[in-house]
Amino acid sequence: FFTETYFVTADYNMEIGGGKLNALVGYSQEENKVTDLRGFRDGHLTNGVKVLNAGLSGNQQADGGETGFSVQSYFARVGYNYMGKYLFEGNIRRDGSSRFLNDKWGVFPSFSAGWILSEEDFLSSYDIIDYLKVRGSWGELGNSNIPNFAFAKSLSLNEAYSYGGVIAPGVGQSSLGNENLSWEKTTITNFGINLILNNGLGIDLDIFNKNTTDILYNLPVNVLTGFTSQFSNAASLESKGWELGLNYSKEFGKLKVQVGANISKVENLVTDLNPTLDGGDVDRVFLSNGAILGEGYRPGAYWGWKSDGIFNDAAELASAPDHSIVGSQVGDVKFVDLDEDGVITLDDRTDIGVDIPEFTYGFNISANYENFDLAAIFQGIGSTSFQGTFELFKPDSSGGYATANLWADNWTTSNTDATMPRVWSGQAASPSDLYPSDFFVWDRAYLRLKNLQI
Repeated sequence: FFTETYFVTADYNMEIGGGKLNALVGYSQEENKVTDLRGFRDGHLTNGVKVLNAGLSGNQQADGGETGFSVQSYFARVGYNYMGKYLFEGNIRRDGSSRFLNDKWGVFPSFSAGWILSEEDFLSSYDIIDYLKVRGSWGELGNSNIPNFAFAKSLSLNEAYSYGGVIAPGVGQSSLGNENLSWEKTTITNFGINLILNNGLGIDLDIFNKNTTDILYNLPVNVLTGFTSQFSNAASLESKGWELGLNYSKEFGKLKVQVGANISKVENLVTDLNPTLDGGDVDRVFLSNGAILGEGYRPGAYWGWKSDGIFNDAAELASAPDHSIVGSQVGDVKFVDLDEDGVITLDDRTDIGVDIPEFTYGFNISANYENFDLAAIFQGIGSTSFQGTFELFKPDSSGGYATANLWADNWTTSNTDATMPRVWSGQAASPSDLYPSDFFVWDRAYLRLKNLQI
């Protein structure tokens, strides 16, 4: 493993026009190389002789490889602080990565400005405010986090072929490659407030909008290609939300108390899908776990039917929308006819959940009284789900898993008012198992005590 890094900067500071100006320019470069070599023999007569040649040659093996990447960056920053109240900063960087073949370079600017209102005369008479700042920023970032040489049609040198009954060495293509890969780009707009009151309360609020284009994804491809996946600039994503932080500290005689809390909400939506992608319908691509990357949907959304309980008897099955496409029987999960055409079809599938939390939150408290201390940290997530697997929804799962107790109340002819569908034997032997639905999508929101110290 070898990494070589260069980092050079030059900065300049001066006072101008009643304010302070600072500027910086720089250059950085990183070169990374990983080389591996492995040799193997077994059948050593004794563990006391730890050299390769002491083993038998009949099962000897040797392999090795080399990979690496390099990154070059030019960057500059200028900042201006006027009278300690008006703040401005501008940045620009140009990054080049060896992980792209044709579009190696990306340019990413950013700007920010702030106004410290608590330094203004019109707020100086308000004793309740100790500090108040409003700020805004806009900027672009680049991401090249993909495997080395993902753009290349890589070759395997270990493909053996039989010619006339004789095994001969050969070479075969081992990946599709994609020479059109380019930087994933994220543009962020942010507005925020920082407020500290004289009573010990601090408030930090941020409202943001983030747009990511040319998202780099390793997506499934048509099996006729002979490969399973290919890296692509797959989609565009919009993320918008807010973050709120509260802090409070106070002394009550010998008791000192500090409390902090934070909560954030982020809504993610795929706004555009690369029209050249393979692997699914026109407006969506199916991922390897059965979720989708679809225009107008949350990224990585579970894709399936909404459910409406279980078919308790034959009369209920006969009066429901036609389930012929899935072959439902009495005791199976009942699917919802979203378009209300009287027939369950593939068009009735929709977003039935996502494992990315929409809410994240936490709070902490610490107290000190003479020689006693108490500190606790809580953390939680909300508006998120997971798709049940193994013992959670497969009563016949193999591999030593114990069936969950909830399956004790499964549908049978003598237990028609059950909470779980009829059981089955064998993989995908029931529509309840074979076709994804929100019946087996579970809420995974939680609040936990992460740390307690007394």
